[in-house]
Amino acid sequence: MLAMPDRATSFGAVAADYERFRPGYPAAVADLVAAYAGRPIATALEIGAGTGKATRLFAARGITVTATDPGDRGRPGRGHFPPRGPGTLSGIR
Repeated sequence: MLAMPDRATSFGAVAADYERFRPGYPAAVADLVAAYAGRPIATALEIGAGTGKATRLFAARGITVTATDPGDRGRPGRGHFPPRGPGTLSGIR
């Protein structure tokens, strides 16, 4: 297997601060994605989920989200990926 470049996993060093200080996405983001899709969204694949801010936004709308992120070092709630909540299907590391 190829080694993961350091840059791909560097977010983990600041993930806790990011989760704590960066506001979540506004509901309008999910509305824009739904409008772009042009049909009801039942499932989504999220690449680069980070701390799960977008994952939680979509899962709260009943969308089953499969989330993936290259790193988990320093992630808030480590060991609880994907973020806990209704609608979240699975996490892939």
